[in-house]
Amino acid sequence: MARLCEVQDCDRKHVAKGMCQRHYEGYRRNGHTDLRPKATSLAEALRLYTVDNGNGCLTWTGPVNEHGRPRTSIDGTTQYVHRALWQYVYGDASDYEIDHACRNVACVRLNHLRKLARTHNLENHSGAYSNNRLGMRGVHQRRNGLYYGQVYHNKVRYGLGPFNSAEEADRAVTAKRNELYTYNDIDKVRAF
Repeated sequence: MARLCEVQDCDRKHVAKGMCQRHYEGYRRNGHTDLRPKATSLAEALRLYTVDNGNGCLTWTGPVNEHGRPRTSIDGTTQYVHRALWQYVYGDASDYEIDHACRNVACVRLNHLRKLARTHNLENHSGAYSNNRLGMRGVHQRRNGLYYGQVYHNKVRYGLGPFNSAEEADRAVTAKRNELYTYNDIDKVRAF
């Protein structure tokens, strides 16, 4: 006779460590075998998998993709929760991106979401790219030891500098982004 899952009330076939595939994957991911009930609607998914953590965001605690973006499966279709929520309330947004104004990708609070074109969404980038050695968005140092800045807007590159310090270049880049961009909330907050 085939070995069965050892989790109570589970009669699926054993795969590893005394558990079926579903319980084993849940154990590997979460450290326990407690499986949450599956949602059958978006409203039920929001009720089951969200928590208001007191910072204004409604944080998703359910399944996420490899980048931490909330997703759910409803009627056999896997979809991003923030996109499904937007579509349910406001209608189709297939030609746009749904941006998290709060910069928290796990947030599904409707008033923290907004529909933006790709270029506008990129304006609200939260910091330097991973290959930037200085840790300042749009600032780099040349071999002459001086610092330069650059901002891209509507396929035009705006070069700034030279500057004697990285901080001075960062202030100039931030000011230029504030001049050109509409949806750069982070820069508007940290304006000097």
